[in-house]
Amino acid sequence: MTTPVIDGSHPAAPRDAHVSRRRWRWVRRPFALTITLIAAFFVALTAGAVFLPLATGPDEPGHYVHAAAVVRGQAADLTPTVPAAIDNLHRFAGCLAFHPEVTAVCQGEQTVEDPLALVVSDTAAGLYNPVFYAWTGIGSLLDQSESGLYYARVLAALVTATIFGWAASYLVRTAQSRWAPISLFVVCAPLVLYIGSVLNPSAWEIAGAFAVVVSAWGILAARHPRRAWSEAHALLAIAGAVMIVSRGLSPVLFALLVLMVVILAGWKRVAAALGRSSTWAVVGVVSLVGAASLLWVAVNGTNYVGIERPATLLDGIRAIPVFYADTFGQLSMMYGNLGWLDVPPPQPLVIMWVVAVGAFSFVGFASSQASGRLAIGLAAAVCVLLPGVVAGIQWSGLDWQGRYTFPLVAGLLAVSAVSVDEVFARDREVPAEIGRRLELVGTWAAVAVTAIGYVWMLVLVAKRYLMGYGASLFSPPTWLPPVPPVVLGVLSVGGFAIFAAIVLLSVWRGRADIGVVDRHEGAPVEPTTA
Repeated sequence: MTTPVIDGSHPAAPRDAHVSRRRWRWVRRPFALTITLIAAFFVALTAGAVFLPLATGPDEPGHYVHAAAVVRGQAADLTPTVPAAIDNLHRFAGCLAFHPEVTAVCQGEQTVEDPLALVVSDTAAGLYNPVFYAWTGIGSLLDQSESGLYYARVLAALVTATIFGWAASYLVRTAQSRWAPISLFVVCAPLVLYIGSVLNPSAWEIAGAFAVVVSAWGILAARHPRRAWSEAHALLAIAGAVMIVSRGLSPVLFALLVLMVVILAGWKRVAAALGRSSTWAVVGVVSLVGAASLLWVAVNGTNYVGIERPATLLDGIRAIPVFYADTFGQLSMMYGNLGWLDVPPPQPLVIMWVVAVGAFSFVGFASSQASGRLAIGLAAAVCVLLPGVVAGIQWSGLDWQGRYTFPLVAGLLAVSAVSVDEVFARDREVPAEIGRRLELVGTWAAVAVTAIGYVWMLVLVAKRYLMGYGASLFSPPTWLPPVPPVVLGVLSVGGFAIFAAIVLLSVWRGRADIGVVDRHEGAPVEPTTA
């Protein structure tokens, strides 16, 4: 059976393709898809924020004390004056941190006589960039007891979900193939969902890193050739600013991610983008935010709080191998050694995820042109080398946490995604004959790895805080969150499942006629210059 031709130019879409387009048209509406993905991800993070006991996030008491201090006019202060209840969170953490058999029931014994009395507290985060803390510190004004931390967590999760959900929506809607969105599943390791549920600026940094690569590529690849100011410009300006202010090293990571995208795009595309005033507007925003952040670090020494630096640069270089001596430990932390490193992930889960990251990056490298391979190679090299060098020179190779590396992993996955997408867009014969099968296998493999890890770690976390890490799964809980655990579990699983399902529907059903649609409606693709 032959496909009819309209106007002698392009084959018409089959009838079932038009039906599919009408049925799933809503997933191609930018606002509806974006809001739905943001809301679903936010529900999943908020459920975790309410379930997890107070002060169980890494360094969470220090972050919250700093947040409470900033909104009370005490930025850049390691010993701020805050209400006694807020300072009491240090004792909340002390009774269960590093004690996996102890549940949060111990926190009921940690009380203060006058919760609102002002006391001198301490925080190792006291010199960190105040933007994250000024926003989340609002929670301490809404409730000046220990429970104000719940509000702070939700405020942080709102920004994290907005940035990541928006980036996911943009990637799904602009991808020229079904391969690129697979990165959304691989990047959602348990660490990402956990750190987004507690009070920690790393969540903003990770979500921002993924969004920066996706949006920067949207600008340089001319995904919106007829618009002076596009969605990609807005996303890059906002996500870039959020990422830059999150941590002291974030401006450097941001610059490296942008460099990777520039290499991938090639000088011709970069020159064309720099010829538009909208590009310079974004450059101006992120440059201003970056300069302010670097100035804050230079003045306050953010990166050197609470650590003992090597005596000399040579000593720091010699300490680099110390970092790599615990490579699997670093991988475990990147995947999800949760809490105060007292909820370790099973080794099979770590190995599966590392293989998934490696396989996705390898397909990107093998399928890309020279510029794509150079960009992915740089991303991989930065992931492997930068943490060790910084940890050695700055911290004698010790105390580097996997969450500090994860923004680079998110960047590697995003660069690999858009690079392969470029190849598929330039040669439709590849996805038609080979790529479609690769897309199918890759999608369901990534979904399987993510789903297995999510459910497994969810059970371990619930057991650790309700009954104790080593207790039987059927033991009665000794502590309960403010909302029934079953309700929170349904919201957590349901929110993330809806997020994943919408991504799959958008890619595989809403774009069932992708070959036809791309020929008619796809943005023009320029050749990549190495």
